[in-house]
Amino acid sequence: MKRILAVAMALVMVVAMCVSVSALDESKKSLNIQVFAQDTSTWTWQSAGSVVVALGETVECKFTDFSAFAGCATSADINFGMQNDDMTFNADGDTSTIVVTTSDIVMKANGYDDIVVPVAGTVTYDIGPCVMESWGPSQHNFNFNDQMKSAVQAVVGTDVQALYDYINALTEVTITVTYNQYNDEVGVAAEDPAAEDPAAEEPAAEEPAAEEPAASEPAAEEPAAPAETPAAPSTGLALAVIPAIVAMAAAVVSKKH
Repeated sequence: MKRILAVAMALVMVVAMCVSVSALDESKKSLNIQVFAQDTSTWTWQSAGSVVVALGETVECKFTDFSAFAGCATSADINFGMQNDDMTFNADGDTSTIVVTTSDIVMKANGYDDIVVPVAGTVTYDIGPCVMESWGPSQHNFNFNDQMKSAVQAVVGTDVQALYDYINALTEVTITVTYNQYNDEVGVAAEDPAAEDPAAEEPAAEEPAAEEPAASEPAAEEPAAPAETPAAPSTGLALAVIPAIVAMAAAVVSKKH
């Protein structure tokens, strides 16, 4: 009886493992890029919008509407920057390793010289573990908050009102983002540079097919190849163990009798 109980507990652990590995929502392999401001007196999040960059894509992310920033209070410091969310995160403990290439960030504001934030390069980010808060996920992104706020303060100083005046004078923030890799999967466009080569898109000139004499006998029909079995999902290895565990339980029962 003890052996049967041990086998049953092992079966439960395998099923639990199957559930845990599916926490990430891999149908959403994309980054959500957004520029935001948040005063630390009310902690109200003010967004200038967002742009989605799917795995393998290169997108120029341009933000032009900063009207929400007028809602920031100036009685305490203001957080300001760019947050880049991994959209596959779905539960506590989710993690990912992504590779992203970005240009520098360029900020334009009425009455100020353009500010260039030097973040250009290709970087690997280890993101997580995610924490699901009451208001949503945290620890699920990489950001350019320190770089952007420091660049502004280098121009206007550290006074909160001066920062408020600048972010409300913004007319444009741009960055170009290439999403190269998600965990071990390389984006198609990032993997094949020839995909963007116009010459590669031109069809090859067709040559006339050589005429073949008609066959005197009809060609024998070959049987259709059997349909390929779909690849097992990521939980297949754990599920494959279940029949073996059930067989072990049956063997234990038969031995008892």
